[in-house]
Amino acid sequence: MRSKYLIPKIASWLMLFGLIISIIGFTLSGFSLNRYAQHERRWFNVVSIYNE
Repeated sequence: MRSKYLIPKIASWLMLFGLIISIIGFTLSGFSLNRYAQHERRWFNVVSIYNE
């Protein structure tokens, strides 16, 4: 019966991981809601994969 709790546990960890990533993005914006929402280089583009 342990597999019964596996999916909720995985879902909880994924939600927690998403929250942590969002908090990291907010701190990279300097704790500014305006910069977080409208900055041209969003938090997920901090590490550039593509060369421009």
